[in-house]
Amino acid sequence: SIAIWFTLLKTTRTSSVASLALGGSFVLLSLMQYFYGEASFDLFLFSFLIFLFLCFTHRSNLKRLIAKHENVLDSGKLS
Repeated sequence: SIAIWFTLLKTTRTSSVASLALGGSFVLLSLMQYFYGEASFDLFLFSFLIFLFLCFTHRSNLKRLIAKHENVLDSGKLS
């Protein structure tokens, strides 16, 4: 999970994009595990609720991303 977040942070240089993508991947992975019988529906529901909470807490970032005014990290700080 940390590797996904850090890779997205390095490529997009936007922490909110990396966090939202990580939350979305958690939902997808838990859904796949549910369909393959490796996890319960409760895990999928929990991951979906966490993703909704993540979207709620990042709503101002989402507005800035849509308007293309989101702050990006300096590439020197990522190395």
